[in-house]
Amino acid sequence: MIDADIVYYDPAAGKTVIISETGRHGFFIGTPIKWLDQMCIAHGSTYKGRVDAFRILTDTVQKPAVLISEMTHQIFFPTVSSTSDDCVWLCAERIFSIHAKDAQHSLVLFMDGNKIELAVSRRTLMKQMKRCEMFLEKMRSEIERLQTNGNN
Repeated sequence: MIDADIVYYDPAAGKTVIISETGRHGFFIGTPIKWLDQMCIAHGSTYKGRVDAFRILTDTVQKPAVLISEMTHQIFFPTVSSTSDDCVWLCAERIFSIHAKDAQHSLVLFMDGNKIELAVSRRTLMKQMKRCEMFLEKMRSEIERLQTNGNN
């Protein structure tokens, strides 16, 4: 499993910052999308393939999440458009809770104690979490359907 709770781009440094479950900050030269693509490739797919699958199974166009591994169900979702420098990628299965600070700000708490305050509403983050859950469920259903039809 990839040791990352939070991934975001630091334009001043020109690097992607990776905050691990131990609270350590790692760095990747390049964008979060390039980092996600490398993680997907290490698990036998690509960023584009994962985005396409998410969009098809959830019938969602905006802010698609990226499944890193079917085995671990590790999935990252963007807080805003993935092309924005303000985009923060959060690891969905590591989120403990999301609290509204006000109408447009949230505090995200992770199971390991990490936390991040974001200029994104709680409603938006909860919607992204639900999309991740729906994607994983639809993926499981599709696999079961294919297995059942394959046995006929």
